Amino acid sequence: MEFQSTPYDARAADVRTGSERSLKMDARVSQSDIPQVYDALSKTYDIWGRLAETKARNRTIELAGIHDGQKILEVAVGKGLAFFEILALRK
Repeated sequence: MEFQSTPYDARAADVRTGSERSLKMDARVSQSDIPQVYDALSKTYDIWGRLAETKARNRTIELAGIHDGQKILEVAVGKGLAFFEILALRK
């Protein structure tokens, strides 16, 4: 698989100000190679997610201030690892 640099323009919101800005990035993987890359990465995604995202995930849950009786909807959150952390708070 050959990595190619392809221009990609994304929009990002600054959470502090709410303003949007344009991010110019180069895509390292061609669109046709994405399934192969995903297949390779998916084998270790859970381990990587627990190692690399635990601190940020826990901080996000803390900031959310979730209380018993509230309904929580997770949308576009990967494999939903925060769900298990949220359930653990109820014990």
